[in-house]
Amino acid sequence: MVRINLLPAEIRATRERGRQQVRLVVAGLLVAFVMVGLYVFLWNQTAVVRAHLEDVESEHAEVEAGIASYAPYVDLQGAVSRRAEQISDAMGASPDWMHILLAISRDIPGGVWLTDLRLSADHGEEEDGYLHMQGYTYDHPSTARWLEGMEEISYFADVRCSFTVTDLFRGLDLVRFEMSARMPGEVQDLLTVGGGG
Repeated sequence: MVRINLLPAEIRATRERGRQQVRLVVAGLLVAFVMVGLYVFLWNQTAVVRAHLEDVESEHAEVEAGIASYAPYVDLQGAVSRRAEQISDAMGASPDWMHILLAISRDIPGGVWLTDLRLSADHGEEEDGYLHMQGYTYDHPSTARWLEGMEEISYFADVRCSFTVTDLFRGLDLVRFEMSARMPGEVQDLLTVGGGG
């Protein structure tokens, strides 16, 4: 069936304009509703971020207060470190005694024992340290062999035997000896603790 509209064109145009206005109002309301929803959502997110920021700032203030309470200990640690550096500078580095004593003990012949061992190290530049030993052995050749062995140890120079004498020790005739050597400054530098050796 065919529908024929007998209404005048002005009325039809007015009705069409009314429908368009209704569509525009509905579209405007929808846009306004979306904008209001978006605004509420963003306002809510901003409030959450602000609350989190306040928590972080509060936590930061607590940490800063905690750090401030440790300030005296930090100052004390700095003072201790400075004093330790001053002591280290004043005392200098000491030789690595373990390597020196191992070198001496490796070459000591059987039947020789020490009664006195003194090592000294000077910390100034080009200053020598000294080794001084006394002990007993069964015969003079043992002392001579050890003297030769000591000359081979690179830590020492000018190894000398001060004396060897036959002496009565606990009812035995033994040879008492005294030896000395120089420990050159450059060797001390190589043997300083923490600097090699």
